[in-house]
Amino acid sequence: METTDIRKDRWFERLSDRQICILLYLFCFLMMTVMGSVLSISYILDETGTVANAAFLAGYNWGDWVTNTGGYFYKYGQAPFYAWIFKLVDNPYLIYKLMMIVNGAFVAWIPTIAYKVCRKHLGQQDKLKCALLSIILTFVPATILYSLFARADVMLIAFAWITLYVLLQAADQTERNKQILYSGLVGFVSVYMYMCHARGIVFVIAIGMVVVVWRFFVKEKRIWFSVYAVNVVIWLFVDKKLTRYFKSSIWGSGAKKNTVENMNYDKYQNLLTVDGIRTVVHNITGWLFGTFLGTFGLAVLGLVFSFMIVIFFIAKKHQITSKEAMISLYVFLSYAGTVAVGVLFSFGSNYKFVTGQDISRADRFLYSRYIAPTYSILIFVGLYYLFFRTDCFRWKTKLVTLLLGGGLIVYCRTWLGGYVNGVEYSWRNTIDAALFFDTVRYGNDANRFEGVSRALILAAIFAFVILLVCFLLNWFKIKYTKIILVMLAACFLVSLTVNYKKLRLSTDIRPMVTVGPAITAMYQLEEDTDISEEYGEVYVDPSITRKRMFQMAMPHFTVHVNRSMQAEEVENMFIVAKRYTLNDGWNGEDCYLLPDYDIEDGATVVLVKGEQLKKTLEEKGITVQPVPADYAQRTLDKRVLWFSKDMKLVFDYQKAAFSYGR
Repeated sequence: METTDIRKDRWFERLSDRQICILLYLFCFLMMTVMGSVLSISYILDETGTVANAAFLAGYNWGDWVTNTGGYFYKYGQAPFYAWIFKLVDNPYLIYKLMMIVNGAFVAWIPTIAYKVCRKHLGQQDKLKCALLSIILTFVPATILYSLFARADVMLIAFAWITLYVLLQAADQTERNKQILYSGLVGFVSVYMYMCHARGIVFVIAIGMVVVVWRFFVKEKRIWFSVYAVNVVIWLFVDKKLTRYFKSSIWGSGAKKNTVENMNYDKYQNLLTVDGIRTVVHNITGWLFGTFLGTFGLAVLGLVFSFMIVIFFIAKKHQITSKEAMISLYVFLSYAGTVAVGVLFSFGSNYKFVTGQDISRADRFLYSRYIAPTYSILIFVGLYYLFFRTDCFRWKTKLVTLLLGGGLIVYCRTWLGGYVNGVEYSWRNTIDAALFFDTVRYGNDANRFEGVSRALILAAIFAFVILLVCFLLNWFKIKYTKIILVMLAACFLVSLTVNYKKLRLSTDIRPMVTVGPAITAMYQLEEDTDISEEYGEVYVDPSITRKRMFQMAMPHFTVHVNRSMQAEEVENMFIVAKRYTLNDGWNGEDCYLLPDYDIEDGATVVLVKGEQLKKTLEEKGITVQPVPADYAQRTLDKRVLWFSKDMKLVFDYQKAAFSYGR
């Protein structure tokens, strides 16, 4: 028990728990808002698939786009929280920023709930200490950075905590009606995670196992198993119907990728072979290694602690409370489940990698995106038993964690270089691991890099040192725990800032420098003419390589790529192409430029193809000019990549859209 500086903390102790929770929520929400509001429109395919459900609820059908840019199916759970944005806003830049703000509203519950769990359910008295622990969780890089995409990751990350809190609340109720209410709510929130993403099934299973253990083995009856089970069954049935509805309405008939019916079960026939087992071992150790380096070892510490707490609870040692055991069992099962699902999902491609059949996507051996929803809870558990309940673990358990971390570094060092150096690697799936990596060119997050293993090993060693320092300070009974927590928060903040700049902001700026002029031009044209009501089709020419954001950037239009429409078929529609590009398929006298919407020196332009469309635009007062005879012979000056200059350029494109309107 800490006995120091109570008088110094008195100013904070005067605040009520409600006031502190509000401050924590606002702090995290404002941080997320600032980080999200400078982003424009991401180029990640997963985002367009996820947002397609929200756009559909708002009256837009992006079926042609999603089926011809991969055909991956994405679930619908977060769609209602985005749909209103499409109803109220036309500006694509503002749409994306508002989606990031919605994400921030969910993520901000994490420190708030962590504080309430610390105070209410774990009985901690020191308000400032609990608040500092909660602030650390606000800076966990994987938690924040994976939530700055319009994907379902943010819902899994936030609802991992929300579901835990509802579970703890259910275990607290003494009134019959509230017991029934919370028991049903536990079932709903766990299934809701599955409604957002198929990976949410892990949390449905984890919660189900916790409920079964507490009802039938611990013999605590406050959670009504019958009410919980009925709600799970009902909501899973509702999910089945809604999933079928969104699939058929947007993706159409036939099998879709990312679905059970599309699963290739033949790939598992090699699971128990020597190479199959080696693949699984590399995968699990790689993911543990990524967990270690991305959280300064604290998530792995939390994993060890949570496992031991369950053992202590069963053995009735150290007076482990029911709530402590419940949290530990939940997070341990959730982490183990997400790893298992991830290993099975990526087994086919990873097996081909290990056996040399297909050497690509080395990042799948270190994926942190799938297990990120458990990170902040594991860190919470690790810090709680390290600095709050210090009586539970002696030096042996901490030494085991250090040995595990060191073993992961040594083991992964033996195979990591041969797997990740010079092989296609996507940093955005290990978005918290680039602290020591130089991307060479800003925004270069997916490539065949050299030096990846060195950067990862350095990050892991740095994490090992920080964890060791925490243990030493704890070992020597350092008096000022709050200062240690502040220093840890600073370490996480530095990692978050560096990775945000390298792997989130930079990867947003770089493609927008190219496609921003066309996106802004199409928005301005639509604002002036409502042309999408008569001619609502846009063709993206193959000259543009980073095209995955275009449907989200032009929500009113049906956007085609080469898979859904050949260049020869383009007629009476808009064409987005690189400047000075004329495709042989649509080159001719009926191609026109829009001089009033052409951003000077922009890398992309909007062209008009077809006489009827040209005539309609002229009737609406739009100037249309024939493409000059020497257009295709001209060249665009080669640009030098310069982050600060390009960032200003992208902001200018956004400013042109924001300052434009009816």
